[in-house]
Amino acid sequence: MSEPPKRAFSITIQAGADTKECLLSDLHEIIDRIQSGASSEIMGGSTSGYHFKLIENPEMNHEAYMRKIYDHINEDKSHPDAVKLEE
Repeated sequence: MSEPPKRAFSITIQAGADTKECLLSDLHEIIDRIQSGASSEIMGGSTSGYHFKLIENPEMNHEAYMRKIYDHINEDKSHPDAVKLEE
């Protein structure tokens, strides 16, 4: 089966921390950075660090994604989620 389609926005995150609280703090910081317009950042400190990259596919919208995900699932007719897309 081929790679599934990606939505208009996706994100990759690599993060590590000494405690769950530090990790959660970094995740909140990533959200704040994206809301401020950042699309990629590397940050490291004594108790945690992360790298994120926001990926935008400007050609994808909801309708195109739904069509592609149905096509992806239906590549393998034996897949338990295979369905016929209603026209």
